[in-house]
Amino acid sequence: MEFLDAQTLTGAAFAIGTALFISYFFLISKFKNFLLVSLWSIFWICIVFGLLEVLFDDGQNFGPISASLDMMLFLGLALLGAGWFLYKRPIGHQLVMVGWQLFGLYWLFTIPLHFYNGDQINLMFLGGGIAFFTILGYHEYLSMVWNEVHRGLKFMTGATFVTGFIYFYLAKDWELILFFTNNFDYVTKFSLGYQLIYVVADQSSWVANALYGFDTYVTSGSILPLEGIGIPIQNTAGIGEIGGISLILACTGIEAIAMFFGAIVTLQYEKNPWKDFKKVTPRMRWYKKIGNRNRVILAFMITIPVIYVLNLFRNAFIIYFIKNGTFHSLAVQWNMDEFTLLHGVIAKIFAFIVLIFLALAIFDLLPELHTTIMGLFGLPKRDAPAPVLAARKKKEEAKRRAKDKTKKKAKVPAVAASDE
Repeated sequence: MEFLDAQTLTGAAFAIGTALFISYFFLISKFKNFLLVSLWSIFWICIVFGLLEVLFDDGQNFGPISASLDMMLFLGLALLGAGWFLYKRPIGHQLVMVGWQLFGLYWLFTIPLHFYNGDQINLMFLGGGIAFFTILGYHEYLSMVWNEVHRGLKFMTGATFVTGFIYFYLAKDWELILFFTNNFDYVTKFSLGYQLIYVVADQSSWVANALYGFDTYVTSGSILPLEGIGIPIQNTAGIGEIGGISLILACTGIEAIAMFFGAIVTLQYEKNPWKDFKKVTPRMRWYKKIGNRNRVILAFMITIPVIYVLNLFRNAFIIYFIKNGTFHSLAVQWNMDEFTLLHGVIAKIFAFIVLIFLALAIFDLLPELHTTIMGLFGLPKRDAPAPVLAARKKKEEAKRRAKDKTKKKAKVPAVAASDE
């Protein structure tokens, strides 16, 4: 039985372990809720690992399960978006609660892809994801009961909706076109995702040719199993022939671009976010002077164009290293092909470092973003707002007085009986 296989059990243990850690971190003071979220997460993780082969085979062929999961994904994003627009109403919180659950389940059901690729890191993230999104839904319930708008939760809802819609539309619009037309030519003409990949591949090829004197060029794309659209980059036959390089949506940098775009447009801005700072530098005074609109424009300028251009150079470097076989021997030692080492390890480390520096720059320009994100880490200690706490205390005092009054009434007959 596949679920009892040692490798499968190890993968499940990674996912469950992360789910338990996330549940414990956010619900450390509420054991009952910790137990419920943990059991809920473990239940779905076991379901996914019990259906690994079925889900993986269906995903390779873009079958009915994959189509159903895509519909669940976009329904979840739509509910998050609707809830974000209606956030001050109880129905808004209810929509967000359901949206988070559907969004989390979608990600959980992508585990088979990462499992068969030996990606233990993503197994942990996806296993913890179902717990994290369930906890967000729980806090939306608290917000509804307390009639409270939590700044961090609202931001998380809006940013996920905007970021997710941009990325997943580009990632999956070709499936919808192919489903209705059954003709790949229509995909090449009308899929925005295809057009974006083609443009980035063509520009990456141009950068590589300009920098290194190569003769690479782009050919028409095709569908790659589990990867979606792939646009090959090739060169004329001869010494240093490259082969097997195809750019996919992940190679366009759209994930990072959509993430920063979603964060910037959904952030709640303040007129003077530095008012509580102990020291205000001249740079901060200048930020305040130019106003929120110009701060937003500047934030866009130092993120989206920078990410796009640096990504072109990253792709060009990969082409260069592949043509020269720079990391071939190291890839053999690590038991992987050179492209996987370059794209999946080295390039990701480079991208991660760049994102850290960009995030620091954005936090400096938009301190509201840092404050909002840090507010999410305060969820484990979150309590009811002051009016609710006051009402709760008043109710408890009324109960105590009523209980004391009942005790006094019970003692009076007993004293009278003893006097007689």
